[in-house]
Amino acid sequence: MRLIKISDAQELGGALLDAEARIGILLKENPPTSLRDEFGRLSRKATLPEGISWNLSSQCQQLAEHLALIEQVNVVRDLRLWCSYTTGTKVPMDWRCRE
Repeated sequence: MRLIKISDAQELGGALLDAEARIGILLKENPPTSLRDEFGRLSRKATLPEGISWNLSSQCQQLAEHLALIEQVNVVRDLRLWCSYTTGTKVPMDWRCRE
């Protein structure tokens, strides 16, 4: 049961990584800006999408710069899913697929 939960968490983590990288791509195409008042102070208005903080925006844009590495993670995840499908059981992350 524990290995199944670990496997599920790893799958969700991979999906989250992929989603945040895609958000980073969108943010790079439409960079967020902050609005400053006449004294140069940041005002409360910003062009970030609702629910996206400046910190998350920065992290997502960093992920978008490393798409090749994320693609490698996706290949490993897909291989694990294929192994799970062919064996009929969940495959933990540290398990190696053998035919």
